[in-house]
Formats: sequence, C-alpha cells, structure tokens
Amino acid sequence: MSGKIYFHKFAAAGVTMHNRHRAGFNLEILSQRGDDGVVGAPILRRLTDFDDQHPIGTRRQAGFLCTRNDFDRKSHGRILAQPATTAKLESNSWLPQDPLVVYRRLARTWLGWHTSRNYSEHSMTPFTKRIALALIIGLAANAPLVVGQATNAPGNQPPPAPALDRALIAASAQKVIKAPGEKAERLTLERLRTDFPLWKAAAEQNWPEGLYLLGQCYVYGIEVSTDPVNAFACFRKAADSDWLSAAVQVGSCYQTGRGVTKDATTAVKWYRQAADHGNALGQYCLGLCYQDGFGVAKDAAEAVKWFRLAAEQGEAAGQYSLGDCYLVGRGVTKDSIEAVKWFRLAAEQGDAGSQTSLGFCYQDGRGVTKDAVEAVKWHRQAADQGDATGQRNLGYCYQSGRGVAKDEATAVKWYRQAAEQDDVIAQRLLGWCYYKGTGILADKDEALRWLLKAAAQGDEDAKVKVIIINSKDALKGK
Repeated sequence: MSGKIYFHKFAAAGVTMHNRHRAGFNLEILSQRGDDGVVGAPILRRLTDFDDQHPIGTRRQAGFLCTRNDFDRKSHGRILAQPATTAKLESNSWLPQDPLVVYRRLARTWLGWHTSRNYSEHSMTPFTKRIALALIIGLAANAPLVVGQATNAPGNQPPPAPALDRALIAASAQKVIKAPGEKAERLTLERLRTDFPLWKAAAEQNWPEGLYLLGQCYVYGIEVSTDPVNAFACFRKAADSDWLSAAVQVGSCYQTGRGVTKDATTAVKWYRQAADHGNALGQYCLGLCYQDGFGVAKDAAEAVKWFRLAAEQGEAAGQYSLGDCYLVGRGVTKDSIEAVKWFRLAAEQGDAGSQTSLGFCYQDGRGVTKDAVEAVKWHRQAADQGDATGQRNLGYCYQSGRGVAKDEATAVKWYRQAAEQDDVIAQRLLGWCYYKGTGILADKDEALRWLLKAAAQGDEDAKVKVIIINSKDALKGK
C-alpha cells in the first residue's frame, strides 16, 4: 500500500497485556494509510514502561515488539488490549515531532528485540522482521511520517477547538466600525489584537464578522503583513453575505484601487447597496461621491440628502460633512448655527475635523458667541489626536496669544508637527519663524527649506516670501 506512514502514541494506566507487563505503559503504533484514504493494518507496535531509564532489552522495564498475534490486522490501529480498569488516555503533546527521533526509537526498539534473550513468546515472523527493518532503513526516503493519534481510538480524539463566541466577535467588529477615522480604527484593532485567532477562525468558517475583521487586519498589518489583495478578498466575501460594513469597504477598495482595479462606477454601486439598506457609513460615502462627482454626476443637494441620513444615525463623518455644507451653503441654505450644531455632535464623538471646525467657529464667532478660550480647547483636542489643521491652529493661538498665554517656542513646536504632515500653511508659518527668529534661532537655510516646500504645493504667499528673501540677499550682494 502506498501513502503516508502514521505514527500513533498513547500513554495509558491500569492496562495489562497477557499479564506480562506492569500496569503503566506507553503504546506506539505505526500504521500506513493508502492514497485512497483507507487505513491499513498496524505495521509495528511497541510496548514500553513509563520508565525510560532502563535499557532496551529488559522486557519488564523497557519494551518489546508485539507479534502479529498480538493484534488483529483488521483493527485499523485500534488498541486490542482491554484495560483491567478504565484506561486513562493522556495527551500526546509530548510526542517527539522530529521524524528522525521517531526513526531512532524504531531502530532501538528493533535492536532491543533482536538482542533480547526472552522473546520466544513474542517472537516476530520473518515477514514482520522485514517490514520493521525496511522501515528503520528506508522509511524517511520513501514516505513522510505523520505524527498523530491512533485511528478510531475511543476516547483519544483531539480536544475540540474552543467554541467561537459569535456575539463577542460581532461586538469587536462593531467597535472597529464605530471608530471615527482610520487612526481610531487602527488603535481599536491594536487594543483587540489578542482576539485575532478567534477572528481568523471565524473567517475560516465564513462568518462575515470574522471576514470583516480579518480584512481590516490585512489593511493595517495587525498580526499579519499588510496585504490589500487579501483585504479586498475578505471584504468581498463578507459583502456577499450581506454584511453592509464590508460592502462599504469593497466600495472603498474600488474607489482607491486598493487590492483591485480602480473603478468609480463599481465603487458607487457598492456604496449605494449599503446606503439603500440603511448603513450610515455607506450613506456618508455615497454623499461624498455626489459632492465630488465621483462615479456620478456632481449634485450638492443629493450629497446633503445622504449626509443628513448618515448624520441622523449618529455617523460622525456625516455630521461633519452636513455641518460643513451648512457653514458654506453648499447644497443647502447657509446657516452657521445649524453648522455649529452638527460640528458639535461630531466633535463630542471625537471627530478631529469637527473639533477643528468648531474651534474655528468659536475663534471667529460664526454661529456661536466668539470665545478664544473655547476655540483653544477644541483646537487642542484635535491637535492631540494628530490633526494637522488643529496643530497649526493651536500654534497660531500660541504665537498670537489668543485664548492662551503667548508662547512663540510652543507655537513653533505645533507648527513643526503640522508641517511634517505636509500642512502647507504650517510649512509657510514655520519657514517664516525660522527667517525672523520667532520662537527659534534664525536660520535662513531652514527658512528657505520650509518655504520652498510650501511653494511646491502651490502656496502663493510662500512663493512671495521666497522671492523676498532671495531679493534681499541679492541687494546685499550675496
């Protein structure tokens, strides 16, 4: 019979065989499974005491090979010895995993039998000898060894995998879904990463919650390497099971070309599928498509419709976008008070963009009584989350002394953090601080470096300042 060789090992107590051995023993069975999946007869069995300190050959303390008479060739690996008391089958986790170790033990066993003086009652037939010797010499070259448990051995099946708690996995998915923004999504996944094995197991069972979480792990590289293709595959499989949050992610993949060919029309199709079924994030994304004319004709009023549906469900991004529409009068009548209302709802959920916008409203007195201190409060909350606009605005408050004690060095600190995120205005302000020596030692070269960065992004004021600096140098003959 061709196929794999299976090595099975048990630990048992209270078992006797022909009353020749002590109650405690180890039983090793070597059987062969054919390519057709049928298990053949055991090829070799070894019976040994738990005490491995005694040399092979002392049958009572060590072991011997059983003859064909000691087992039934039709047993397919079942233990034939009946326990005098209930058998206690232990875990085989201590079994050597290195096949070479197994081969070495086979060799020692065979040699021990061959040199023993007391083996007449358990002698091997020439046929069994040839099989054992062939296994010892050529097994590694001819068939892979699989370490496992005995086939059909009652009571010796591997412990079942821990039951998956679907409610727990769904709750984890909801935490990620409700995280405001990509940074918050990543942090949420980081906090929950110890549950990754459960997510993976759930995904392997095609649970959409598990597939969604595994897809997000592939997006952010949590417990796995970043892999946009696998992320898309997970999202698509979950979306096909009507998991609406996954449908939004599929739309996002098509919109950005992440893991799949970029396709605006298909992106809108997936966003609409989620939006039409009441998914708030899908409604927000569809609103953005109408606002920007991505995959559909630009329609500010239609954008406001979808933003409102998302906002009324508590979606922070939808609240921010609706507030922005009211602030500038895009697709709706301009209304600063209504804008502040929606900005505040989103800001209180931790949305950094809304915190910055609310800070602007307090700073300029739009839709609310002007309050520089309150403006600083909201700019700081956004800045502490790493929002570049919030960092730049907070820096300006420190430089000008609005709502906070004037501190030019602290202003430079916040400008730098924003500038390093490519905030063009912060780059210009930081460059001018270097040129004037405001809050930092004057450094013309560093000033030009930051001003040129801003100019390269199209900032006209930065271009003018570069010309001024170069002109002054020219007048000085430099």
